[in-house]
Amino acid sequence: MTTSPLTDSAVAAPPSTAPPIPRSSWLALVVILVAEMLDGLDALITSIGGPALLADLDGGPALLQWTAAAYTLSMASGLLIGGRLGDMFGKRRLFLIGMVGFTLGSLLSACAPVAWVLILGRVLQGLLGALMLPQGMGMIRTLFPGEHAAKAFGLFGPMMMVAGIGGPILAGVLMDLDPFGLSWRSLFAVNVIPCVLAIVAGLRLLPRESSTRSLSLDWTGAVLSAAGMAAIVYPLVEGRELGWPAWTLVVLAGGVALLGVFLVQQRRRSRAGRDALVEPSLFRNRTFLAGLAIMLVFFGGTGAIGMITALFLQMGLGMSPLLTSIVTISEALGMMLGMAAAAKLGGTRRTMAIGMVIAALGQLLTLLGIAAQGAAVDAWLLTPMMLIAGIGIGIAMGPTFSIIITGVSDAEAGSASGALTSVQQISTALGVSTLGSLFFAIASGSASPVLGFAHGLEAALAINVLLIVLAMGLLRFLPQRAAEDAEDI
Repeated sequence: MTTSPLTDSAVAAPPSTAPPIPRSSWLALVVILVAEMLDGLDALITSIGGPALLADLDGGPALLQWTAAAYTLSMASGLLIGGRLGDMFGKRRLFLIGMVGFTLGSLLSACAPVAWVLILGRVLQGLLGALMLPQGMGMIRTLFPGEHAAKAFGLFGPMMMVAGIGGPILAGVLMDLDPFGLSWRSLFAVNVIPCVLAIVAGLRLLPRESSTRSLSLDWTGAVLSAAGMAAIVYPLVEGRELGWPAWTLVVLAGGVALLGVFLVQQRRRSRAGRDALVEPSLFRNRTFLAGLAIMLVFFGGTGAIGMITALFLQMGLGMSPLLTSIVTISEALGMMLGMAAAAKLGGTRRTMAIGMVIAALGQLLTLLGIAAQGAAVDAWLLTPMMLIAGIGIGIAMGPTFSIIITGVSDAEAGSASGALTSVQQISTALGVSTLGSLFFAIASGSASPVLGFAHGLEAALAINVLLIVLAMGLLRFLPQRAAEDAEDI
């Protein structure tokens, strides 16, 4: 005997007996979501103001790379200890400290008189943002107990999509309106008012939690990991303009060595029974290592292409920031559609492969479209190809975290999640530094600005397609499906 879906639903899902969530908890959730959105916006909007920033501060192409890389690099470094500090001193306190620091970093960036002050402001934003962001998840579990938590967490995806779509548009509108003659500075100044409102509301609404001061914090590991990542990124950004002197290669090798020392230090700390930033057993886990490699090559390349495309449209084709944001929004829309499609396709390795194939196809079509038009590139003809690439990226991104986490033990899951989030950030910094340097190197060697920037973007796209293919080859080391997805492939 068959029953209607309504009958099944009525039997399977009895009326909830959980007490309703108070209005103050929903308002507190808004404060947490504002912090998440500001992080998403600041990671995206600076590429739109890049040419104006470069003309004002005259820092050379490396300044544009550092504007993006300094934020993601410091964010990646801080995330390793941000969550633990929240457990030690209280999530509410660390969230508010992080929000205040993020606000000050935004102000410093907006008021920067010279390039190094801007980079310092971006580092401050990233480090304090890394204190702020990890606390939100824990506070949501306090604010929304039991079955209500799923509703609260379900708002994160749509909010991040709003940030991904709205960020470039907001940047374009600000640059086009040029309020108070601030030019690119408005991209950072716009953070201040929502940050201040969130701080005031957070003082009143965010839940107070007990802290665990007895927990230990691995400052040595934090310094080693941050120094290693910085030593790798620095020569990749500065090397081209300096002509790759020997010391840049020494610093690069030193960065790799420092990360090796970090792994040894983590292993020794764990054997001594002390808390480690990253569980050492993860680095003997083939699934986890393959997942790290996939995130490095896939997110590193795709993350950098967005910035490079925006620079090509403005510096190569002379488009306004507003028109640039409208053209590039097609990829963000594609990512939103792709993530929705991934939810339908299921959390499987096949879903990731489908997404990567579509992403590679979209990037290859974009490359061919630019190459076919030569110096007479019509940016509007590229939007369908960028939409296809965005759909593929969104589909591939959807199940990535859940599939990788499936391959680790319950005891390793928390450490793996933090490490993967940090690697996602550092991969963007590495992609911006390497592909950005290639883009400017090719552009500077051409007599025609349009063709030079076009050839630079073509080269970056070609390498990214190869990186996506490499990521596809590594998929074979991942589980077939995420733990919660029981469907056969």
